[in-house]
Formats: sequence, C-alpha cells, structure tokens
Amino acid sequence: MLFTIYVFNAEWFAFSASTPDISSTPLAIIIYAPERLLIRLKSIPERMQYEFKQNKSILRTYIESIDKLNKQYGVYAIERLVENQQNSQSQDRMIPNEKIKRTFVFKVLENVDILRLVEEYSKDPMVEYAEPDYIGQGGGTVIPNDTRFSEQWALHNTGQNNGKNGADIDATEAWLATTGNNKIIVAILDTGIDLQHPDLRSKITSGFDFVNNDDDPQDDNGHGTSIAGIVGAITNNNEGIAGICWDCTLMPVKVLDATKYGFYSWWIKGISYAVEHQASVIVMSLGGDKFSQTLKDAVDFAYNNGIVLVSITHNFGNDVVYYPAGYENVIAVGATDMNDNRWINSNYGKHIDVVAPGVSILTTTKGGNYSRWTGTSQAAAHIAGLSALLLSLNPELSPSQIREIIEKTAEDKVGFTNEDTTGWDQYYGYGRINAYQALILAKGFSPTSVKSKDSIITTWGHIKNTSKIQMK
Repeated sequence: MLFTIYVFNAEWFAFSASTPDISSTPLAIIIYAPERLLIRLKSIPERMQYEFKQNKSILRTYIESIDKLNKQYGVYAIERLVENQQNSQSQDRMIPNEKIKRTFVFKVLENVDILRLVEEYSKDPMVEYAEPDYIGQGGGTVIPNDTRFSEQWALHNTGQNNGKNGADIDATEAWLATTGNNKIIVAILDTGIDLQHPDLRSKITSGFDFVNNDDDPQDDNGHGTSIAGIVGAITNNNEGIAGICWDCTLMPVKVLDATKYGFYSWWIKGISYAVEHQASVIVMSLGGDKFSQTLKDAVDFAYNNGIVLVSITHNFGNDVVYYPAGYENVIAVGATDMNDNRWINSNYGKHIDVVAPGVSILTTTKGGNYSRWTGTSQAAAHIAGLSALLLSLNPELSPSQIREIIEKTAEDKVGFTNEDTTGWDQYYGYGRINAYQALILAKGFSPTSVKSKDSIITTWGHIKNTSKIQMK
C-alpha cells in the first residue's frame, strides 16, 4: 500500500524546525512508503554503534527521547542506510559519506501516519532531519505483441496516420503499473458482443439479451463488439489488437437492437442486471434526449452500489443533453481525434466531464473481424477501460474517487485553443484522459487528508465550476 502527497513549488521538503506553508495548488504527485522513514542523527551513541557492529538491524538507539517515540509508534527495526564495507580492497572508496553514515531507516507498523512521525521525530534535538522514504518509478513502456497494435494511435500515438506524437492516453506507460484483473467486470450495455470473436471470447462472461429476452447476447450490429475490443481485447497474444484492460472480464448486456435503438426500459433492466451480477464498471454507448426519473433511479442504484458508470455525450455536434450522460452520477465523455482536437460531431455542454480518443479507432467487430469506428462511443470505451485498470490497481476506490482521479489527471489545453481553455470547459471537460497519470494517483490514493504543521489539505475535492443539469 502506498500513500500520496503533493509536491508544492516543484519540490517537497523534510520537516524541520520551520515548515513552509503548503496551501498552494499542487504541481506534481509523489508517493512514499507507509511503513518506513529516513532519520539522520546529529551523532551516533557508542552503544548504538556497537550494536550495529553485531547486527545489521537493531531496535534501540540509546537516545532516551527517540527510543520513547520508537515505542510509542511501533518501530520494530532500525537499519543503517549504508553499511561499511569492512573487507573491501578499495576501502577508501567504500566508506559512506559522513552524513549518510548517520542516516537510518526506521521501520514502523503500516497503520501509523508517516507524516505525523516525520513531524514528531524532527522535533527531537538529536535529529538533524527526518523525511518519508519516497517511491519513484523507472521510465519505459510496455509494447504488446498484438499484430495490429501499431495502428492503435489512441493507445500509443507516434504520429502514424498524420497524427500528433503523444496525442494518446499513455497506455503503454500505464501498463507498467497494471494490465488489469479478471475480477473486475465491465458490463457493456450495447448491441451485444460477438461471443466467438477470437480476440474476445476467452474474456467474456455470461450476459443477457433484453431485446429478445433471452440469455444469448450475440451482437447483430457490430457496435457492442467494437466497444468490447477497446475496453478489453485479449492482449499480447500475437493477434489483432490490444485492449486497454488486458485482464478484466467483459459482460455483454444487449439493450440495443440491430439498428442501435432501444427502449429506456431495456437500459434500466440492463443496469439492474449488471449490478446484480457484480459488475464493477458499466459503459453505456447510448442516449436519449428525454429525462427519465426511472432511468436516473437505476443509475443512482448502480452508483450507490459502487459501480462506475460511463456514457456518451452523443454525436450530433451540439450542446443538447442526452441521458444517461446528463445524470450527475455518470461520467459523460466527448471524443477527440489523433491530433487531440475535438471531433466535430462530438456533443459538448455543461454536463461533459472529460474527452478521450474516438476517431478512426481500430477495434474488433462482429464476424471475428476488425474495423475502424468513430464516435463518442469509442471515447467512452476508453474511459471504461481506464476505470477497470484503476480498480484493478486499487479496488477500494469509489465511483466518485475514480471520477476525481480521471478528471484531475486529464491533460488540459491540448485541443483547439478557442475551445480547450484552462480548467474545465464545455468542449473538453477537464481534458483528454491520461491513463498513466491516473494510475500513479490511484496507486498512492489515501482517503485521508495530508497534514503539515500549519495546514490540512484535503486530498479530494470536486473542482468543477459548473454542475450537471439537475431535473426533478
């Protein structure tokens, strides 16, 4: 388990006698271990030095005030940061820096507030400074061996198809953190799924067809299969495409007919079915311009049961609100192209949350085939796949926390300069999603506040300036 703290003014600090005010806007995010901290002593007692010669790890410092803190906070081991190399042939080069020799790793129980400990130990007159044991990550990417992955600009944009290098969701970087978990079920409320598609079939769990009222949600249009491929096609199998969530499970819930039309009552049944069958995420590539209290109640029921709901803003290039995207508890998604510009037919308005790639997206389709699809549906599938990755990494996240993570880590001001303005706007919402940054934040998520001597910073808070349309 890792914890997040914010970096202010481009760097963090060790707690000392004077702690700077950290109430400004965070510029970056770093992570520290919850069960260890680094402490540099001003001097090392002889008894402590002697015990280190006998054992690599000790329990006492023989500094009364520090040992009292050790007992209070459950320190169970103290280790020297760098050991002397007694048998080295190059002894003069192996002796640690004098300051590093006075620095130790204190190991504590996981349920202790490390920042509180840093503050408490820093007050001791024998401590030069204390700081968390921060966690970083090496660079790199994960490139799957799927034969057509190079065509998937939305996941890894190198400028192919005249696109803009980097105008993607940073999936190859995100996969360093996780590729998913088969316990995370994504319910796809759509036209069904091609149940025998070679790049999908082993990922599919049982579903239902509410159009024909049977248990055979076979796709007779192709649209639902396109969504399934983006969310979770079988990946790294030397075939076809890569899905965003390699290891998540796909649940076909057919609520649209062969012409992509459906009754609200089918959608409501589909949502209820997904809840009852343990879905973690529901993606709905559908929408109607009429508000329904019954549909809203179904959405709220799923949300209150811990399910992330994602839906399209729609494809008419206007600001008309379509439901379920217009409901507060649904992540409403617009579409961007390979240059990070808003797709001309992507709806916008005060209900939009974020945007994602949705133009010329190579994905699976019915008949075991692949084709390119364009629309806010394909954009919503990217959000659903990212939500599944976030839950794979941190299954304790609530739907509101998933939304916060996605919004806070979205890339702002990447599209048309007259539309994609600073902060939330009606065309891009909070911006185009970034899976890598979202997973970094999810990995270190803590529901508590970050505390300092002078201030308390709430880790989470909705910062949207305009709320979704509320209808009674």
